[in-house]
Amino acid sequence: MRRMDRWPVPRFVDSLMEPSDSRSNLTVWGKGVALPVILVLYAVRIFLLQSAMFVHLRPIQITEHHGMAAVAIGGMWLSLACWLHAHYVWSSHERYPGVGQIGEGLGLLVAVIALFGFLGTHFSDLFRI
Repeated sequence: MRRMDRWPVPRFVDSLMEPSDSRSNLTVWGKGVALPVILVLYAVRIFLLQSAMFVHLRPIQITEHHGMAAVAIGGMWLSLACWLHAHYVWSSHERYPGVGQIGEGLGLLVAVIALFGFLGTHFSDLFRI
């Protein structure tokens, strides 16, 4: 068995995690605007239909969530869009880097709230008296 120093990550995901120091048009418009718009549209679809599909990798299967669990998943997509936009558009801006930090923090806060909401829908039966 070969020891791996680094987890195998797809190149697209690895490129999303690079520092936002470069302020090229492709970085700002691609990763900072286009990708978050796609994620926001998917999150709005989830909020309106209250239905979300979730892919499990082990074993490979697709699970569909409804109601509050789906809304929590939509909140996770929305928080990821907020974080990406703040990171790639505002964090590297020469005049407004503080806006990027606020947006990244807001994105993380919404992610934590959505995670607790998702877990609360699945484990609420354990806490009933």
